[in-house]
Amino acid sequence: MKIAEQYLEDTRQKDRDIFPKAPRESRYHHGGPKISGKSVETNIKLLTKRALFRNLGVHPCRRVSRRVVVKLKVLAI
Repeated sequence: MKIAEQYLEDTRQKDRDIFPKAPRESRYHHGGPKISGKSVETNIKLLTKRALFRNLGVHPCRRVSRRVVVKLKVLAI
């Protein structure tokens, strides 16, 4: 968890240096599952969820029913 938090903080700092005038968080909306205002934990959960779907060959953009998500979680454990 700590490594991921550090990584996010580093990239944020780099971005601030590159885009000093960009409105807050708007520069994160190209493609990544990072969500503005959400905690690092949720972002990591999202990342792992997407990875799980990718492994199953389900495109992460598709909505998946809750039952399938629960099955995935059971599989992941």
